[in-house]
Amino acid sequence: MLKELNLKNCKALQLLPELPMRSVSLELSKCRSLEMIINLPNLLKSLALVTDECDKLTEVQRLFKLEPIGNFDEVMIRNLGLSDLEFLRSIEVYLFNNMTRTIRKVPIQGLCEFGIFSTFLPGSEVPGWFSIKSLGSSICFKVPSFPNFKFQRSNVCVVYALSNRDYDDSHDPITECWNEFHIKVSNRTKDLKWTYSPTFLGVPDEGEDMVWLSHWNFGNVLEAGDEVDVSVFVDRFLWHCFKPKKFGIHVVFGEEEKGTYPSCQNVNNRVLYQAKTGWYHLLFGDSEGVAPLPPMNGNSDCRG
Repeated sequence: MLKELNLKNCKALQLLPELPMRSVSLELSKCRSLEMIINLPNLLKSLALVTDECDKLTEVQRLFKLEPIGNFDEVMIRNLGLSDLEFLRSIEVYLFNNMTRTIRKVPIQGLCEFGIFSTFLPGSEVPGWFSIKSLGSSICFKVPSFPNFKFQRSNVCVVYALSNRDYDDSHDPITECWNEFHIKVSNRTKDLKWTYSPTFLGVPDEGEDMVWLSHWNFGNVLEAGDEVDVSVFVDRFLWHCFKPKKFGIHVVFGEEEKGTYPSCQNVNNRVLYQAKTGWYHLLFGDSEGVAPLPPMNGNSDCRG
């Protein structure tokens, strides 16, 4: 049975077919035409994976999928509060790929990952329709009760910029920022936690801000009266590339709206691995060394 596969520098490889579940080593570095991987067995458990410099890799089936925002269905785009697709198609941003440690300039993209739908676009403000805004790094709220409606989904917005730190010529400030941002959602009432760091991260131009919009589909794991805390976290060793500036939450009530992408279904059903009972990590990489951001002003008092 195949356990080790070395395809380094295979420039013609575009799609990697399904691998045996007992695979333990996969070397794909510098496969610059690779666009899709069918599966990654035992990721973060026993699989030794190298995907550096796979510039075009945008999909691992049932894990994540990145493609132009206009390719997604209307429901998913509406969930992010976006409407002017023609305008969005005219904008390009730099995206850093945490999995391949590469950066590319591309049109505005949508990212489906672990039941979360995200996009990165230029901007300096949390959208006006967000129900809770803060200049702090944490927002706490109690899920209200509405007759005939259930809390199903939540939108999270982080506005950030490049930090002002100086770098020497031996370091690349972007490609060293592996898993820079983490968002943690904690249901204090039920003692459940989800920590998410996106595989792709938008890189703002110098002197400009970037907006990270994400839509979380929680299904039925949050109920009326639950006390929920949402925080922006950062790796204490990498706190030098980006500077978060503003933060917002918008809670959504009503029946669950599903898109057509498996990786954008319920967060609770798309867990990558469980650190301990009730604590789920939704990220490509390790969460060791993750620490809360220093306060940006404001507080984390719960809002009813």
